[in-house]
Parts: sequence; C-alpha cells; structure tokens
Amino acid sequence: MVRQAFPELGTAHLPERRKMMQEWADYLDKLKAGAEIIQLPKSA
Repeated sequence: MVRQAFPELGTAHLPERRKMMQEWADYLDKLKAGAEIIQLPKSA
C-alpha cells in the first residue's frame, strides 16, 4: 500500500540508503569481531 501511495520512495534515495546500510553493516561487523578500545586520558 505504501508503495502504491508513494512510488517515488522506492528508488529516490537508493545510493544514500545503500551507503547508510553498508556503514551500519561495517559497524555491526566491528562489534562482532570485538570491542574497539579507546584510551582515555588520565585525569589529575
């Protein structure tokens, strides 16, 4: 029903959506591989 009402949503932003989904998949792959350790500065 949504596609019938808004046919332009199907491919209007496909390149942006593809990039966003790839970035999300890369993020999930990093989480699966193990946490990224960020060194925090020591406070005085």
